[in-house]
Amino acid sequence: MRLTKATLQAIKYACLHYHYSKAIPVNPIGYNVYNDNGEWCGVILYGTGANKHIGTQYNLPMGGGTGIDKGSPQWKTRTHQPSRSNVN
Repeated sequence: MRLTKATLQAIKYACLHYHYSKAIPVNPIGYNVYNDNGEWCGVILYGTGANKHIGTQYNLPMGGGTGIDKGSPQWKTRTHQPSRSNVN
């Protein structure tokens, strides 16, 4: 497995095509996931969370904590293989 920094284009593609919400999170930080054959498998996204109180139990301000927002299910199913030009 190999990770590379995802572009906004790759993040949009994965969210709109593979995630059930069909929504793109605010201020996403993402990484492309490639398998050992170099095939793009999706993205892993990190975001600031769902609400302003998400980090309060750890005394963190809004934006002070980051968690996984979305992941593409592409690595589970092989039904579609976007070209590299679509996601990089």
